[in-house]
Amino acid sequence: MRLLWLGLMAAACVTAQEISGTAVDSVTGAPLGKVLVEVTGASTTTDAHGHFTLSSLPPGQYQLTGARNGYLEATGNLVTLEAGQSVKDVQFKLDPFGVIAGTVRDSDGEPMAGIAVTVSRLQYDSHGRRRISREGTADTDDLGQYRIPFLERGRYYVRAEKETSPARQTDVGTGERVTGVDITLSHPSTVEVSGHATAPAGTNLSSVRLNAGEDGLSFTVNAQVSSNGDFVFRGVPSGVYTLTAEASPPKRPSSDFYELIAQGRYRTHVPIIVGADPVKDIKVTVDAGTEVSGHLNVRPSATTAIVFDGDGDQVESAYVHNDQTFSVNLARGHYNINRNIMNGYIVHSIQFDGRDIQDEGLTIAGPGKVSLEITLGKDGGRVDGIVADKNGRPVPGATVVLVPEASRRSHSDLFQNVEADQQGHYKIETIPPGKYQLFAWEEDEDNVWMDPDFLITREGQGQPVEIGAHSHQTANLTLANNHPAQ
Repeated sequence: MRLLWLGLMAAACVTAQEISGTAVDSVTGAPLGKVLVEVTGASTTTDAHGHFTLSSLPPGQYQLTGARNGYLEATGNLVTLEAGQSVKDVQFKLDPFGVIAGTVRDSDGEPMAGIAVTVSRLQYDSHGRRRISREGTADTDDLGQYRIPFLERGRYYVRAEKETSPARQTDVGTGERVTGVDITLSHPSTVEVSGHATAPAGTNLSSVRLNAGEDGLSFTVNAQVSSNGDFVFRGVPSGVYTLTAEASPPKRPSSDFYELIAQGRYRTHVPIIVGADPVKDIKVTVDAGTEVSGHLNVRPSATTAIVFDGDGDQVESAYVHNDQTFSVNLARGHYNINRNIMNGYIVHSIQFDGRDIQDEGLTIAGPGKVSLEITLGKDGGRVDGIVADKNGRPVPGATVVLVPEASRRSHSDLFQNVEADQQGHYKIETIPPGKYQLFAWEEDEDNVWMDPDFLITREGQGQPVEIGAHSHQTANLTLANNHPAQ
């Protein structure tokens, strides 16, 4: 028994893994106490010198997170633990949060209390589209003053909720307190915009709205819609707008949550010009969508969906049943069919009307029916390697991005990105065959690499790589300059 006990103790010592290091202010480098440091299954708080230790961790990959008053919640570098390994001297950086503050006044210069002020920013979603993300809001106090904290470094757009003019732009550095971002509320002349929207029989007219300004940064006006489809917008200032009418197709009977939310929408866009006079009798017809159905050649895993990435902000999903079939209604427009369908699989072909459309995509011209056949395989390629700086030192936490060749960059599903671990090692798997470039950056805005203008300035930084079926490539990368000369 004694020998057995000693053997178990020895095994425990061999397999005990831990991560230790120091939490610091990213701007000053000063150590930070009272930081809650967590990984899956374990947490601790840093001491007065910023030190932390996470013990008794099983082997695996860990992403550190940290939180402290006065700082943004932080995500640290990816850490890989082998059996019996301890990773020491991890430096965990936390960014102090930024602040935007100012005063809201009326056209006579009087402070205005109780006015909601919002700050928003443009960000890139997983499809490479710029989206408006609301980052904070606050009501003005009795002096007309507002203060919005907890902001990351970046460019923000500030506007008062009742304002119908373009947002004010301001940049915030890491931990910067930007004051004097004042807003004067004007009262432009406005008119009513009204009309009638018709939706296909059996559908529900869900919304009619006006969007103004690039990316919707200025404002959106929602209409009052009656049960018979009449709509009216009140208080609309002059300008150029896009009127969008949406209808929901009849719900198919289902008890599955994912199928209930993935049944598509009908949508119509109409340009509208508003001047000094009311705009009346607008006629909007929401077309019945095309019923797109199909079949996968393999049995799907749980909650698998086919994603149709359309023009503008149209993204629809089709839930895949256990019998490998799917169906969704799509509005007019052009759609790329996302090939990230199931873990471990790549798309071999998407057959429509006797041809493979996975590169050209699917164009919906009007009501009708479309049938697709999707063939998958498990013969994707893999690439891995080490990210180093110009002096050959590994770069923990570097962002590695796999970018398809120029002719296929409209397909967001062909982009992949991973984070290097504490040894600078990265690995990207399940890659469809083709030509790509690999980039390594220390930091950059999420998904910004899908912006063609961003890639133009960094084209020469990429390392070419060609992926074949079942191939395994090794590509060691040198950290690129985040901000090359324009």
